[in-house]
Amino acid sequence: LPADGGQLVVRQYTDTIYPGRGSVAISSDVPLGAVVQQRLAPGDLSLPTSGAYLGVTEGSTKFYVPLIQARKTTSTGIGNTFLAIQNISSTTIPTISVNLLAEPGSGSLPSTFTKTINNLQPNASFFYDLADESGIQNNWSGSAEIISDSGKITVVVNSFNGSNALRTFNAFPVESVNSKWGIPLFASKLSNGLNTSVSLQNLSGGTIPVNGVTLDCGAGFSMKNNVEIPNKGNYAFNPLTNYPQIFPNNWQGACTLDSGSYDIVAFVIMRRIINNGDQAAYEAISYSSTDTSVFVPLAAKRLPNGFATSIVIQNLSSEDTIVNLTWTPSPTECALSPCNSYSENGITIPGNGNIVRNLRLPDGGPIGMPNGWQGTLKVVPSNISNAKPISGYVVLSNLVNTAGDNYRAHLALTLP
Repeated sequence: LPADGGQLVVRQYTDTIYPGRGSVAISSDVPLGAVVQQRLAPGDLSLPTSGAYLGVTEGSTKFYVPLIQARKTTSTGIGNTFLAIQNISSTTIPTISVNLLAEPGSGSLPSTFTKTINNLQPNASFFYDLADESGIQNNWSGSAEIISDSGKITVVVNSFNGSNALRTFNAFPVESVNSKWGIPLFASKLSNGLNTSVSLQNLSGGTIPVNGVTLDCGAGFSMKNNVEIPNKGNYAFNPLTNYPQIFPNNWQGACTLDSGSYDIVAFVIMRRIINNGDQAAYEAISYSSTDTSVFVPLAAKRLPNGFATSIVIQNLSSEDTIVNLTWTPSPTECALSPCNSYSENGITIPGNGNIVRNLRLPDGGPIGMPNGWQGTLKVVPSNISNAKPISGYVVLSNLVNTAGDNYRAHLALTLP
C-alpha cells in the first residue's frame, strides 16, 4: 500500500471467496483509514441500491441514533432501519441493549421498547432489522440508544426507504456528544430535486425549549426549532415536510447547527425528490474537532462505468483558512496511462464556509484532470502556524444509471 495517501481497493464480489454477510477487522503497523461501500453487485438485474460509511477505529460502550423507523410510511416510500452492531473488544459481550424511544406525538406504540442481544462474540456483528420486529407496531419512528454492559462496540445504521433507497451512516458514540455541528452542504429545493434535512437527537438530560436549536446558514437563512425536544427525543429541519417556515428555493451552502448549552448529535439526509431512489446520509461534523488535515480515500472523475465523486471541505472556524490540495492517483485503479498527480496550493476556505470539488463535472477538480482519473485527496494547511480545523464529506454517485439509488455519502477522514 503506497504511503501518505496511497489507496487499496478490495471488492467482495471479485476479491473474496465466499458470498454472504458478516464483519471485518483490519489491522496494520501504520495508521489506516477505510471507507465501506454497500451496493448491489454488478450484473444484478434489480435497480441500484447503495450506501457508504467510514470504517471505525475506536468503539464505545454507548451509541445514539437520532432517527429509527419500522414500517414507516414516508413521502418517498416505506422506511425501515437495519442496525449492524459489532463487538470490537477481545472478549464476549454478555448483554447489549437497544433502547427504542418513539417520536413525541407520533402515535406510535409502544413509546419505549428494548431489544436485548446476548453473548456477542469478539469481532462478530449482530444484524437487527426493525422491519421484522414484532414488538413495535407499523408506522413506528423515533430514536435509539445502544448500550453494551461490557466491552466496546460499533454501530452502523442502514435506513431503507421505498423500493431501492438506502441511507447509511455511523451511529454516534457517547464521547461525540456536542452542542455545535457543521453541515458541509445543505440543499434546499434545488432545481434537480435535491433536498437535505438535518435530524438531531437531544442528549442534554433535559428538555430543549422552543428556539433552543438554531440552523444557521449565514446570509442564506436561519431557523429554530418550533417545538420542545424531550431528552433523547429527535427533531428535524426539513425543507419539504415538517417545518412551518419557508425554506428558500434553489439554495445550497454550508450551515451550522447550534444548540447552545444543550448537547445533541445530528446527521444529514440527502434526497432527490425528482427521483425518489436517490438518497444518502452522513454524520454532521462536530465543532469540537481540532483536526486540520483531511483525507479522502476514494476520489474518481467520471469513470467509464459512470462512477464519480463530489467532495466538500468545510472550515470549522469563523476565520478564513488557506489549504493545499494534493491528488494522488491509484496505481492499480486509475483507468489512464499515465495517471498524474495534481496539486492546488493556496486555496482559501471562508470562515464557516466550504469549497467544493465536483468530479461529476467535465471541468470539475484541478485544472487538467481528465475523465477516468481515480485516486485519493489530501487537504492540509498551507501554513501550519495559522491552521484552522477543517473536515468534509464525499458523495459517490453514478452518472449513467437514471433509476434506483445512485447516491452514497460518507465523512472524510481527518488528522491533527
